[in-house]
Amino acid sequence: MTEAPATPATAVPLQVRVGDMLRWPDVPIELLGSTAGLDRHVRWAQATELLDPSPFLRGGEVVLTTGLELRGAAECRQFVDALVRAGAVAIGYGVDVVTSRPPGPLLEAADAAGLPVLRVPRTVPFVTFTERLAQEQTRMWVLAQDRLAAGHLFDAVRRGLADPVVLLERFGELDRPGVELAAACFAGRERLPHVPGPHRVGYVRDRTLVLGTAGTVAELVASMAGDVLLGHGGPAAGRDVRRVLGEAVAALDVALGRGRTAGPRDLASLDGLLHRLTAEQVEPFRDHVLRPIVEHDRRRSAALLSTARAFLAHDGSVARTATELYLHPNTVRKRLDRIDDLTGLEVREPAGRVALRIALSAAPPG
Repeated sequence: MTEAPATPATAVPLQVRVGDMLRWPDVPIELLGSTAGLDRHVRWAQATELLDPSPFLRGGEVVLTTGLELRGAAECRQFVDALVRAGAVAIGYGVDVVTSRPPGPLLEAADAAGLPVLRVPRTVPFVTFTERLAQEQTRMWVLAQDRLAAGHLFDAVRRGLADPVVLLERFGELDRPGVELAAACFAGRERLPHVPGPHRVGYVRDRTLVLGTAGTVAELVASMAGDVLLGHGGPAAGRDVRRVLGEAVAALDVALGRGRTAGPRDLASLDGLLHRLTAEQVEPFRDHVLRPIVEHDRRRSAALLSTARAFLAHDGSVARTATELYLHPNTVRKRLDRIDDLTGLEVREPAGRVALRIALSAAPPG
């Protein structure tokens, strides 16, 4: 049997999912069988009594049926296989028309294919699905446009192209005396968990920025940490919103580099700075510091690069570097002198070690 393809939860932002329909308060449907596939996105609903409705499907449909032609196991398997091939995301079975519940073979075939089956009572006309989906899709489109507009404003304030007063005036619920603001940023357009408290969401290119009260953002970060890489900034007074947004965006760059959530404290470190450097910013260090060392090692097999890494790892201690590399300290000193000659740095001085650290951040491991 063909297996239903998995649809990434973040493939299409702000779109109705199969699981959302189970939470519609005025549409009393229920899930039967496996919970697989509840995260798939629903494009539309289509009613049919055909055993093979695939020529009339485009993918993403909830296929509604009363089971008129599902007389046996073979027909149930044929029906499910056709839906899977067409990219349908769920079956809605109208009960008390032909049978009082979906046939067992239909549930078995759907479970095997990872296709959710929804029980639709006779009191729910099939047209309800198309009407409700149209309403929800319109609502989500409006919400997406609102978030795009908010994102443009967030980005303009963050970059100094708009006064924070404009943002605070537009989102008045965030501009209250004594209330501190914070921000969170993550890649993509994940659905946000429900977090009570004043906040606004904005899309900035391929990122999502959330600006809200410090407590609201802290709860959001806690609820999403571990599932989504986050950067967060603040807290600060509302008039410092530019800094708050900037910290969140910069912290996400650090989080993506480290593989864990990052905040303002992570920015106040050399590692935090290195993770935020662009390829263009690192290039001069790679060309003028790293390249001569690598080329010298290639010609002479001198191991200057590994010596430099160990020297930095031991905070500039010649003795500890020598112990790790099983060398005499004078050998380490000679190698460091050679690095100075090749690069023009003085790597035993703090400024020289920082430059070397930046250069090595552009080097592959090893």
